[in-house]
Amino acid sequence: MKKQYYLILLVILILGSAFYWYELRPNSIKKECYNKANEAKNRLNSTYNGLLQDGVNTTEPDLDKYLKDEYEKCLMENGIK
Repeated sequence: MKKQYYLILLVILILGSAFYWYELRPNSIKKECYNKANEAKNRLNSTYNGLLQDGVNTTEPDLDKYLKDEYEKCLMENGIK
């Protein structure tokens, strides 16, 4: 009886660990990466707007591409992609 209890406990522990590793962990990393990429995009946009106010002639950055690139870079750094 005690042996079955430990076996069931072990199976639950393994399933719980697998759920965390393959579901919860990647989702939290994706959220964190999106927030980091969005902050970086906002910094780039602020820098661009500051340059325009200073009279510097520069081309407008592609913010959507920048957001995507930063997001992908973060995912790779965290082992998701």
